[in-house]
Amino acid sequence: MYVRKCTVGAFRRISDLALEQRGEGGFGAVVTSDMDRVEFSPSLFTRNPNNVFVSVLTDVYSFSSSVMMAAWIQDGRLGNIVGEPSSNAPSPFGDMLNFTLPYSQFRVPISYTRFLRPDTHADQNTLGPI
Repeated sequence: MYVRKCTVGAFRRISDLALEQRGEGGFGAVVTSDMDRVEFSPSLFTRNPNNVFVSVLTDVYSFSSSVMMAAWIQDGRLGNIVGEPSSNAPSPFGDMLNFTLPYSQFRVPISYTRFLRPDTHADQNTLGPI
């Protein structure tokens, strides 16, 4: 398994399809197995050099990048969440690849990366006020 430090944690499935569409150079280094595990550095989420406090509004319509940003705010103790829990998980799947179904020839997007919430002990399925 290839591990690299990053600001966001993720598990990425390196398949033949991913290599075909992204190329080996698209993963930042030579891939040595079929999984690329990216770990985040907790120190990046515990500094607040400007002493800023942010309140983030969430509800059932919050999804994708807005939920990830709210998770970073909450997990990094940079502010709080106000509102309702999100319907989208703070540890979502993303980085889409295009796959063509063999018989119908329909093109469908599939994800090959699961982004990880910075606080691995927090609820990985729902984000909301605590």
